[in-house]
Amino acid sequence: MGISAIMTVEGITSDEDADRLILQHANERGKMAIPVNAMFDEVLLAAMDRMFDNDWARLIDVAPVNMGCDSCGEDMISLCRIFKLTQAGLMRLSEVSGVKN
Repeated sequence: MGISAIMTVEGITSDEDADRLILQHANERGKMAIPVNAMFDEVLLAAMDRMFDNDWARLIDVAPVNMGCDSCGEDMISLCRIFKLTQAGLMRLSEVSGVKN
């Protein structure tokens, strides 16, 4: 459900790729957690701006979230903004993922 605290990408060539990278972090209930201290590169920051500008997600809570590392077996609690994808966000995720409704 979460996005790591520092996110940079190489090779993203389109808005669709960046949008997919952000929106795909939503779980099966359409929720995703973004650490309060998260820092994004310009490409992902623009995708986040589009997410808010187009009302693809709404802030629903600020809460501590276990952002544990599965591969290292450690728990890490991080204060996160919790977002829920709107219907428009679910539609955009389907568009950029190539899923037909």
